[in-house]
Amino acid sequence: MNLSVKLLESDSVIRTKILDAIRSVMDDAMRKALYRIKPRLQDEVKQALMSEPEYLSLVSGQLKSELGIPTKDKIDNIINLWTSNVSMNYTGISTNARGLSGSLKLEMIRSSFDDVLVDDSAVVVDGVSGVVIPWLEWLLLYGGKIIIRNYRVVFGPYSTSRTGMAIMVESPGDNWRVPPEFAGTISNNWVTRALVKINNQITTILQDELERSL
Repeated sequence: MNLSVKLLESDSVIRTKILDAIRSVMDDAMRKALYRIKPRLQDEVKQALMSEPEYLSLVSGQLKSELGIPTKDKIDNIINLWTSNVSMNYTGISTNARGLSGSLKLEMIRSSFDDVLVDDSAVVVDGVSGVVIPWLEWLLLYGGKIIIRNYRVVFGPYSTSRTGMAIMVESPGDNWRVPPEFAGTISNNWVTRALVKINNQITTILQDELERSL
């Protein structure tokens, strides 16, 4: 007995239907995954920033003393701003002559940092002199530039200090700048160094959540 099968539709129509079915499954899986991806990415970014030596020094070390940041609230507020700015732009999946296409754009932290540098937490206001100290801008962007000429930091304790740990005194010939081990530039600073370290984790999160949704 001989059997024969006759296809009633062309190869291109069959191909299109197969691609449409795959597209529907993939698109649905991606949209489900997005709800879980975002909080995981936010947590990853937060932990990365808090694991860097800059954070530890700002909270209880040399940077806290030299920049005169009295409490950790300002530092944590800045980190919360950065993590809240993590966003995703998913265009959906479409079919075309070459197969399937789509894109997922992740936005983490603005490279200019202009969104956080204008926040109140990015500065410290001296209660006596009224001088505004843009500590975050100095830390992220100034590198090894001299910031205050003819002054140096003297470590205490001092009751007149904002932190109780250090004061800045006039000292001709001395110049103050961000300590070199923490100094950052627009392309190499506390934030960029932290994010580079989690590139692989970000990829893993995307893969895990997509596979989980399929």
